[in-house]
Amino acid sequence: MRVTRKEFLSSLAVGLAGAAWRPARLLAASPEETRIPPDAFERSVGTTFRLVRTSGLSAIDFVLQSVDRMPDSNGTVQFSLSFLAAGGENLPEKTYSFEHTELGSLAMFVTKIKTDLNGQTWYRADFNLLGTDASPQKRRKTVTLPGRG
Repeated sequence: MRVTRKEFLSSLAVGLAGAAWRPARLLAASPEETRIPPDAFERSVGTTFRLVRTSGLSAIDFVLQSVDRMPDSNGTVQFSLSFLAAGGENLPEKTYSFEHTELGSLAMFVTKIKTDLNGQTWYRADFNLLGTDASPQKRRKTVTLPGRG
């Protein structure tokens, strides 16, 4: 099949026009609808986030141990959450659905950090929120559960 330069350029122009015309909000969820600021997580240190499993397996409770804020950069807010799974569950890194009594349902990509001497497994979730209204952080800030130093 031969395509002339004129046909190719016409098709390309129509495709680009269509892509520009389609509103971005139809392509993805609005950040305002899904963003949870680090302050909300800081207020939730010491509380349980229940990992909901769809395969009929029992839920796993993760307790938020700390919120570690990084300096804001170029309109982004960066922070990490550290969780403890006291049952020692060994889960692969991936995105899981969590339920929290105050924050509701949320999806987080978690990575296993370590298994401590007590057989408890530690996990981390990293966030880089784009286009946020949060005030800039001048320095690193960590909020930790008392006694977990």
